[in-house]
Amino acid sequence: MMSQVLVSSILDFWFGPLDAEGMASEKKMKNWFAKDDDFDKSIKSLYGNLMELAPMGAYDLWGKTPEGRVALLIVLDQFPRNLFRGKARSFYTDEKAQVVCTSALAAGEHLTLPISYAYFILMPLMHSETLALQDLGVKHFKELRDRSEGKAKKMMEGAVDYAIKHRDIVAEFGRFPHRNEFLGRESTPAEIKFLAEGGARF
Repeated sequence: MMSQVLVSSILDFWFGPLDAEGMASEKKMKNWFAKDDDFDKSIKSLYGNLMELAPMGAYDLWGKTPEGRVALLIVLDQFPRNLFRGKARSFYTDEKAQVVCTSALAAGEHLTLPISYAYFILMPLMHSETLALQDLGVKHFKELRDRSEGKAKKMMEGAVDYAIKHRDIVAEFGRFPHRNEFLGRESTPAEIKFLAEGGARF
């Protein structure tokens, strides 16, 4: 599949048609965050082969256009979380996604693209275990919230809340404790207590 066709295919699959506010349908948004085996199977069937090549930079040229950069972020930051749930590989391309994200921010694409696209431009920051990137994420999610109205503002208010919760965990522990199990990291007593008491497993 040619690059532009593939980019368009990914954007249509993930977002579908957007309304006048730049919002995706409720069904699409539910797919983003609710575990759905059928949705995961669709990703594997349509785009699973991309996961072998994306870490090696096979699709880096997509980053030459704003829409291509969003599609690349979906491949690097979102698809792995659907395809490799509960495995270390779900985080394998996070750092690469963070590089693409910061390039998009430097170009101001989070302010010029539809709000749903902007949301996923920022998601690699929320997934980062680097506090400075977490702080940057909170800053930009607040920025988008303050620029939004209607349904978009409500979505971004929720995003700010989640961004703060993610940031606070990294501020306290220097990482996400629930990932320790998947990444073979030894948990500290404080992390064990946090998880045992129902601490967030983002």
